Amino acid sequence: MLGSADVRWVTFKRKDGVGIYASVYGGSPPMQMNASYYTTAELDRATRHEDLVKSDFIEVHLDHKHMGFGGDDSWSPCVHDQYLLPPSSCSILFLPQVSPNHCYNF
Repeated sequence: MLGSADVRWVTFKRKDGVGIYASVYGGSPPMQMNASYYTTAELDRATRHEDLVKSDFIEVHLDHKHMGFGGDDSWSPCVHDQYLLPPSSCSILFLPQVSPNHCYNF
């Protein structure tokens, strides 16, 4: 599992060079990125690390912002108003990456 903050761009490619490029766009701030061979559903299902089943693909999350955990105790999820993230917009550009070794007809 890989998680990174302050990401401005990221590229995922197969061995043959085909992939996808993602970048913040315009005036958007850096994003947060997570990539994992374990799906969100698989992480929710497993109760121990040994129970995890590795996927054949990578699940990627690109997030504009993360709101932290809230509450003053361990049993209530309430977040204080000063720590809430109001709705806002961001722009992320996605571009396919093609291999110079392949011939594509677009």
